[in-house]
Amino acid sequence: MTKATVYICSPYRADTKEQLKKHIEYAKELSRAWVIKGFSVITPHLYYVNFLDDNDEVERELGLQSARALIGNCDLVVVGTKYGISEGMKAEIEYAKQTYTLVVNVDESISKESSVI
Repeated sequence: MTKATVYICSPYRADTKEQLKKHIEYAKELSRAWVIKGFSVITPHLYYVNFLDDNDEVERELGLQSARALIGNCDLVVVGTKYGISEGMKAEIEYAKQTYTLVVNVDESISKESSVI
């Protein structure tokens, strides 16, 4: 039985293929860690890019809007800041605060204690 539903908020968009790979691996790392802790996890940027074109601004915005809507179904937003906070992440954090969803910042080591943003 899971404890709660967690929304993983971490960067996706990147300037290089190497940076993109790091962002994807980081999102997977965060997702895995929280599932192992007993939470259900929603990580939209790992699957929206499979059917929406992140390089098409219209489709990107649709994906961001759709992902933000999922926040309302979550108990917690986990923010991974290892690679900074992107504009998309800022919008997700702000939306979470508006919907009174708890936002937790995890630093470079996901094993360390988390802090509320």
